[in-house]
Amino acid sequence: DLAVIDLDMPGLNGVELTAAVRAKPGLRDLPILVVTARGGAPDWQLLQSMGANGFLLKPIDAYALIAMARRALRVAAEPA
Repeated sequence: DLAVIDLDMPGLNGVELTAAVRAKPGLRDLPILVVTARGGAPDWQLLQSMGANGFLLKPIDAYALIAMARRALRVAAEPA
């Protein structure tokens, strides 16, 4: 399983959704990739501290997304 979320969503933004996912015991290890048309280093630092696994700027390069997803899933599958 892998979550790909947008930083700028109506209602619940990407930071709020990342926090909500991490607060659920069964989802604490779910890999999260965040995409955005806006944002930068401060956003990524905050999301990384919350447990997000990757941050991509739009327009998204499909190969970069696939590589990041594979890396996040591989890390998630490693024994703790």
